[in-house]
Amino acid sequence: MWPWKRRNAEFYIRRGDRRFAQGAYHLAIADYTKAIRRGPDFASAHANRGRAYIRTGDLELALQDLNRALRLDPRFPDFYFRRGNAHWYGGDLVRALDDYDKTLRLDRTHIGAHIARGIVLSQHSDYEGAQADFDRAIELDPARPGSYLSRARFWYLCREFDRAWDDVERCRQAGGTPDPTFMESLRRATGNS
Repeated sequence: MWPWKRRNAEFYIRRGDRRFAQGAYHLAIADYTKAIRRGPDFASAHANRGRAYIRTGDLELALQDLNRALRLDPRFPDFYFRRGNAHWYGGDLVRALDDYDKTLRLDRTHIGAHIARGIVLSQHSDYEGAQADFDRAIELDPARPGSYLSRARFWYLCREFDRAWDDVERCRQAGGTPDPTFMESLRRATGNS
């Protein structure tokens, strides 16, 4: 690839990343598409566009891009994680679980994959495996509020309400703000106001 084409593609990837971070997903998709036209072998452009398609609900396009990214670079754990998310949002929990497993084979410290796999395992009634994944995510980063909130939701599903409240408090101590809808459900279930 010509150096000017590479720089041009990298510019559009960076701008797409900024637009994605701002929630301007369609503009990000346009930038990633421009990057792909200039550098079709940029795995990150395909993967990032796939992530943006997930956010817009275009799961088939997301899977096409994520599959292409994985053909270009099958060693990057986050590409499997993103594809797992596309499968999960599309309701294919078996393929989602498979991709989260692949993510964790490549990177045992991928917190997002531990949390996502924990959620999918709990949906499959594998509560022991789900708890292990939530616990591992917290062990990896005890200052991350979202991990506590995910485990609190798990405890809620298991009807372990005291443990759910404990994790809600840990979430708050870590600087997080629990979801009001979840908090209302937890309050109703435990009679707390």
